[in-house]
Amino acid sequence: MGARNNNLANTPSQQLGSFNVVNASATFDAAKNWQVYGRVDNLFNSHYEEILFFGTPSRSVYGGVKYTF
Repeated sequence: MGARNNNLANTPSQQLGSFNVVNASATFDAAKNWQVYGRVDNLFNSHYEEILFFGTPSRSVYGGVKYTF
């Protein structure tokens, strides 16, 4: 994201820096009714703030198995 201002009026009182966040996800059909999936948010563990002084999660990993019938 590009640099932006930290207020509703979007005036340059407090400008926040720009940042990039990379997320990745994958799904694999293991069998006819079985699916394995995974997701990584903030893959490169970037430190950033969307709102000044409000932290954001570090790298987060999710996964699971899904059965459909």
